[in-house]
Amino acid sequence: MNRGQFSLLQNLLETPLPKLPVYVRQHRSQWDYNRGMSARYMHPLYEFNLDVFVKRVLNKLHLSEGMVSRAEAPEEFSSHEWFKILLVSKEDIFLFKSVTSLERVRDLEDLIALVETGLDYEIIIHELEAQLSKMNRLEA
Repeated sequence: MNRGQFSLLQNLLETPLPKLPVYVRQHRSQWDYNRGMSARYMHPLYEFNLDVFVKRVLNKLHLSEGMVSRAEAPEEFSSHEWFKILLVSKEDIFLFKSVTSLERVRDLEDLIALVETGLDYEIIIHELEAQLSKMNRLEA
């Protein structure tokens, strides 16, 4: 949501804690007031990538109130006493990946997999309309 929360998550991902994996940051993060911040982490053993965005995803989509309200805590983090992690809905992930798929081909496979799980397309359409409306207001 903001720079402070990003710093806390960064410390959590990069600092060894019991029962939590340590991730390796792939590129240096820089804060930009209008564009937000992003970082990519990789789990060194499983080659699992974790993309973290603050405010905007690839300078295109904004983290909206609707996205925040649809986010849920994954079961493995739901009862953690030190922090709370919420993941955006699969509909919002679909929207993010549809924007990034032009730059990252592997996202196309993820889009297909998300469609196969069943999506609420009304949520996707409503969010896309809200995003376009926000972009139009910012450009005006």
